[in-house]
Amino acid sequence: MTSLLYHQHTGGLRALLHDGDSISMAHSIESRLPFMDYRLVEFGFRLPGELKFRNAHGKAVLKDAVRPLVPSRIVDPRGKLGFVTPVAKWFRDQAEEVIYPVLRDERCRARGLFDETQIERALDQHASGRFHGSNHIFRGISTELWFQEFIDA
Repeated sequence: MTSLLYHQHTGGLRALLHDGDSISMAHSIESRLPFMDYRLVEFGFRLPGELKFRNAHGKAVLKDAVRPLVPSRIVDPRGKLGFVTPVAKWFRDQAEEVIYPVLRDERCRARGLFDETQIERALDQHASGRFHGSNHIFRGISTELWFQEFIDA
């Protein structure tokens, strides 16, 4: 568990912190970023697993610590409402208008940044629903649009 948490902390957490705060504020969305004081993080890594998770719910030791101070409706587990951006659906629905013109453009191909066979395979598999490749497609589009904006221009 500690190894998984370390990977999350050093991997995806960077992106969350980099983008999460500025994007949520720009769109007036309340977001909760994790506690980041290094002493708290180090303390959390030293805790045994049963204090991190209990009954498939995380933050057990934190909830125990604040239970006397915070109403149970806040501390006790409840269903969460997340906001999931439907990028995969957008890419599937708008491939002809948005995706293909960028990634199949001659300038994009001439750059040689991407393996054309891999790009075509990802696009075809994503379009057919056999592969959820929106992350790869997004990276490709972002890179190419960046080149068009800052290199070509």
